[in-house]
Amino acid sequence: MALEIADPTSISSEGSNPRPSRHIAGAYYRGYGRNAWHSTWVNIYSPNSVSFRFSELRSSAERQRTQGSVQKIEAIPLAPVLQGADLYGIVPINERGAPSYARLRGAIRSGNLWQSLPSRRENWLLTFRVQTWDILFSSFQPGLWRASSVGARFMLNWSQVDTSAERFSEFLKFATWLRRHSRENWEPSFPK
Repeated sequence: MALEIADPTSISSEGSNPRPSRHIAGAYYRGYGRNAWHSTWVNIYSPNSVSFRFSELRSSAERQRTQGSVQKIEAIPLAPVLQGADLYGIVPINERGAPSYARLRGAIRSGNLWQSLPSRRENWLLTFRVQTWDILFSSFQPGLWRASSVGARFMLNWSQVDTSAERFSEFLKFATWLRRHSRENWEPSFPK
């Protein structure tokens, strides 16, 4: 099922603190585009382009294919965060370097997690409302698949081209920091 995007600034933290999971779940992102200047690629979120099911994104790629388009599906890490009774997932669709994450950590330290996350217009970290708790039983396995056409009357051919977890190394460090920060600052402490 495709994930429903959420505006993090509209998530209410009144009455409870965010509770990041220790678990990093896996999701998939379907990228669509054309070869950009100097062979660069920028991921831009479009509705229904993030899902827990590879097959769902592969089917949507078939429906949206046009001559000259490039399709890819990338496995992306999802950091589950419980807020009250609602479950959200934070995903990177474009990775950034350590300085961007350092600024984000500083904003979270001095404010609210949900108010500190970047706008979806930045196409960096996106927040989704998660409808199923089953994600806690999946885990992130890096991978990148590209589609190639063998003709308009045939389905796209998908081949795996990358399996490096390095692409999301800064996000994974951030998710670890967020869990630690949550334990130290948001969870109630009990007397010994």
